Amino acid sequence: MVAKDPRKILQLKPLLSKANQFSEKCGSQEHNPKFLNMYCMTCNIEPLCIMCSGSKIESAHRELGHKVVQVQKSTYQNALKAKDVTDCIDGSDIVQCINNHKAVFIIGTRGDPKKHRLFVTEQDCVHCGFALKPTNPQPNAKYCSIECKVKHIENLPAYESTRTDTENLPPPLDLSATTSSQPDNLSLPGLNATTANQPDNLSMSIAPTATSLKCRARMRKGIPRRAPFF
Repeated sequence: MVAKDPRKILQLKPLLSKANQFSEKCGSQEHNPKFLNMYCMTCNIEPLCIMCSGSKIESAHRELGHKVVQVQKSTYQNALKAKDVTDCIDGSDIVQCINNHKAVFIIGTRGDPKKHRLFVTEQDCVHCGFALKPTNPQPNAKYCSIECKVKHIENLPAYESTRTDTENLPPPLDLSATTSSQPDNLSLPGLNATTANQPDNLSMSIAPTATSLKCRARMRKGIPRRAPFF
């Protein structure tokens, strides 16, 4: 199950670079277009829809012995069947999800780990820090997705020699860039980066919000009050 050739693992990089295209619809279908969820891992061309999979283009891939996989949806994220990637990567340490009674692997990074801290767990993703479920049946799981494992493997010294053979491949898409929290870029309304260090401008920008802190002019209706003594 473990891939002996490290270059087989790097074959998944073109798949990761096209991960955002699997959520788009096919432009060749005018009526009821389908999603582009069919992908050839041998020639790494643009994704196809399920309607185009019955055309001559898709049949030519299968006649030549190309490996065509179907991207599925699991927890609103793109996923691949576990049996489709076992020849490229060892999935024993990747969290498996069940989709239609079949084991699948999430393709892209699961997202910002701070937004998914709904439970306390000591088992996190090695690459992105995503909190893995404590009820996960895989005690040896270390990665939440395929992308996390591929990026983590690229940084290992054992795979430094394989980077020169895959320079012509497109770089993987960083899916966590759109969901990662950036506290340095946060700013108040009406406050830009040039005026952030000026205390005078800061007080002027916050001054309009001070009206919301004023005390109530009149007492609330319905509060019992004692009658005055004459």
